[in-house]
Amino acid sequence: MLLNNQIKSRDRELSDGLLRQRRNLIMSSIGILIFVVLGFELETVRFLGNTVKLTSHENVYVVLLCIHIYFCFRFGQYYLEENHRPSFLSVIRSNNQNLEKLYFESLALKSLDQFFRNKKNQVFVLLPRLATEDNELYKLKSEGDPNFFFAQTPVYVSLGDELYRSIFEYSPENKLIVKNKVDFRGWEVLEKLENINSFKTPFLHKNLEYSRLKIILIRIKSFIKYLVIQSNFSDYEFPIVLALIPFLLSMY
Repeated sequence: MLLNNQIKSRDRELSDGLLRQRRNLIMSSIGILIFVVLGFELETVRFLGNTVKLTSHENVYVVLLCIHIYFCFRFGQYYLEENHRPSFLSVIRSNNQNLEKLYFESLALKSLDQFFRNKKNQVFVLLPRLATEDNELYKLKSEGDPNFFFAQTPVYVSLGDELYRSIFEYSPENKLIVKNKVDFRGWEVLEKLENINSFKTPFLHKNLEYSRLKIILIRIKSFIKYLVIQSNFSDYEFPIVLALIPFLLSMY
């Protein structure tokens, strides 16, 4: 548990209490695993400063399992206190969104004319498909899917001020006109978007086709990244997975 005077060195730092319960649970899991696999038999144990001789070896595993259940319970308390909502789903979702964003940005840049690709630092891709309730794009809906292997989603591109002013200008009647002849390659020019107030420049819009298989592979990659590269799994979920082994062994 976090004490009032205990400060985390980073946003996801484990507290001393959680580290202690994590260590106890891992040691209990490994201890029972070794006890069962190697067939150890305990003759005596020390309890409250006294040596106790064991006469019923059949019940030793039951006692160890009860102790293990206690460690599981204690770890669960600390785990939920520091993670009011288990964080693994949000971490995997964040991984997935970041990888999808890179994928769709690549599709958008390939679909744009070379003129825009040469100034890609001035091109900002907005993806309603990845929007959440906290995102201004949340109410923008995706388009229908054309077939089983490929689908389409609306993509909006906002232009930086320098790029925007080199292409567009407003007429005396305050109408948006294109002053620089640019091949928009099927991208529709929108003066503004409903529900979007933070971007003042015009938008480019197009329904881009993407691969469903690529999205599945991105989700798999997001999960593998969580398991192998990021430390969240080894910090929080690995002790839980390891703790299940004694219960599985008790079923045999």
